[in-house]
Amino acid sequence: MKHLIILLIISSNFCFAQTVVLESKIDQAQQLADSGQYESTISLLHEILPNAQSQNSEYLIRIYMLLAKSHSYTGILDYGLRYYKLALEEANENNQLKTQGQSLLGIGSVYFAMDSVIKAKTYFEQSLPILEELKDTLNLAYINSNIALFNSDMGNHEEANKKFTKAILYFKLLEDWHGIASTNYNMGINESRRGDLNKAIDQFQKCYDISQKHSLIEDGAKAIRRIAIEYFKQENYEKASLYFLKFDTLGHDVFHQDSKEIILEFETEFKTAKLERDSARKQTKIQFLYFVSGFILLISLSGYFILDQRRRRIKSSSNQKINDLLQQQETQTTHALLEGQDKERKRVAAELHDSLGSILVTLNMYADTLITKDSKEMKSIALKISETAQLANEETRKISHSLDSGMLKHFGLEAAINQLSEAVSTAKQIKFDSSIQLQSALSTDMSLEIYRVIQELVNNSLKHSQCSRIRLELTSIKDSLNLIYEDNGVGFKKEEVIRGMGLKNIENRVDKLNGELTIDSSPNHGSTCIIEIFSS
Repeated sequence: MKHLIILLIISSNFCFAQTVVLESKIDQAQQLADSGQYESTISLLHEILPNAQSQNSEYLIRIYMLLAKSHSYTGILDYGLRYYKLALEEANENNQLKTQGQSLLGIGSVYFAMDSVIKAKTYFEQSLPILEELKDTLNLAYINSNIALFNSDMGNHEEANKKFTKAILYFKLLEDWHGIASTNYNMGINESRRGDLNKAIDQFQKCYDISQKHSLIEDGAKAIRRIAIEYFKQENYEKASLYFLKFDTLGHDVFHQDSKEIILEFETEFKTAKLERDSARKQTKIQFLYFVSGFILLISLSGYFILDQRRRRIKSSSNQKINDLLQQQETQTTHALLEGQDKERKRVAAELHDSLGSILVTLNMYADTLITKDSKEMKSIALKISETAQLANEETRKISHSLDSGMLKHFGLEAAINQLSEAVSTAKQIKFDSSIQLQSALSTDMSLEIYRVIQELVNNSLKHSQCSRIRLELTSIKDSLNLIYEDNGVGFKKEEVIRGMGLKNIENRVDKLNGELTIDSSPNHGSTCIIEIFSS
């Protein structure tokens, strides 16, 4: 009997120690997740998951939620969805209302990241009544904002504004000024989509005012850039240029702000490492107090886990290097393809001029010989041959000059663009306005790339937009080059556009120039393309 009591005490102490260790491990995983070390979080949680499944549901739910969050943030969305659904099942079985609301919100967020907008909206709306009952102001703010974005994307602009307004009320209760500024920005996008440009400017201005008051530099820069775009759509080019200059100034402040955030990130990692060390010491003391055998066992397991973590880190590092090399190779291949296309154009131009041109000249000479014959019929035929050959010769010269960018090569980018606009206006009866203000001459390679981009944009407008007006503005400001291209055609829904070779070539050329491409369009409101190229 005495031995039985001793065994029960040892067993009780062992179970209690297991619970303490499990709780300590979950707290450690939470700290890792809070500091953004999601891969370490996932590794630690998978180690303790089998033990948690034999404990109470509270530990299991916490692990499921942490796994779901960590997988989602690392981009493994299928696993994130799986663990959010497991957490929801446990919460439903144990009637845990808070976890139910958070799980539904998490599932909706993952579906949104997967571009399953309808499913995301459904789960967000299911979580609303639960979060309202819990008075979860933070999640209510974000969920109303997300539902508003869905409505805006689907063209329900009035309903979107109602949800945006509700989100702002919740953000004000939280005194979350970034949330308020972002929501005003999204309301501006919504107004722009439905064509009310003045209301759009008002919302972007509100976003900028809040950012100025609360030192939200990045939010302010985004708002200023959008105000410039809206003024450009209104053809108020003076104000558009003014706000683009203002945006360029704010861009430098954003860079300095990013540097501060990197420093803070390093400080956070240092503090996290200290917390991990202190937690490990505390855990060792607990194990030593309760039983020596358990301590030895845990040390052995820890050794195995450390080796396993090291193996995973090495594997992850190798995979990252492989991905970086593949991406670098893809970029080099794309650039080589573009350069090859230009070389091929020059080769074809030379052959057209040297080979086909010579043949046509010879044909013309033979025709001239026929003219000297006495037969009237033969002379008439020879004249026709001469006229046809001369026409073909002229056409060959035009094609050769076009492929070799002769105007661009000899007279510069501005002259080439003016020639292109004149050709479009004459041949297609389209009004083509251009404004070119370059503070310094561009390199030959950059001029050629920009000219090819403009050719692709014009070609797309002529083929698809049914426009009657094209507007082009090319401006260099300090260390950047801004290109704004606009037509008043039928427009399109961006999510329905098939990305053909034309758009792909534009994206590749902009990427080669170290630039950013923004396309803004909606049905019956024309299209706007903005390209910003930054000096390296």
